[in-house]
Amino acid sequence: QHEWNQEETSDKDKRKNTFSEIVYPFVDEWGRHQYSLIYSVSYQVEERESFLAIARTISLALILLILALLLVSLLTTRITKPLLELEKGAQIVGKGNLDYQLKINTGDEIEKVADEFNSMTVKLRTLVGALEEAKATLEMRVKERTKELEEEKNKTLAIITNFADGVMVFDKDNKLTLINPKTQELFNVEQKELIG
Repeated sequence: QHEWNQEETSDKDKRKNTFSEIVYPFVDEWGRHQYSLIYSVSYQVEERESFLAIARTISLALILLILALLLVSLLTTRITKPLLELEKGAQIVGKGNLDYQLKINTGDEIEKVADEFNSMTVKLRTLVGALEEAKATLEMRVKERTKELEEEKNKTLAIITNFADGVMVFDKDNKLTLINPKTQELFNVEQKELIG
């Protein structure tokens, strides 16, 4: 390091005039000195270049940080919004609204899941409709059959009641379940005394 020989300079001025020298000697094949290349670098230039390099590095780091935050925000929004829509759709369908259809157009796997979800709700709606129709048909048949059985029972009771002879009906365990008025008259008993 060398300093310029200036007599009346302040510390700041001395620092400005301080420089580094790099000496690179060139020698021939016998080791004799031919010439030297001297490279002088002012500390002021080095400081300025160091400051600029640090400033560029910090600026670049800040730009990359901002870009990373924007990318994370974009990806989070792109992924989170459709997932929240899926959750909302599942809740609506879970409450019984099978007409609800998701509208997700992301062009990725989440859209495929949404399409499958919509397909599932259509199939569920079809199945529920078929079940309701089958239930209504079954209820109608049960009512018709119950009415037929009631009519048969009433006809049978009418025949037994008006039969000229005494009739007693037993179940599979040989318990008396029914007697006609002629039997009550023949045995001089009430039906409630013998049933069971």
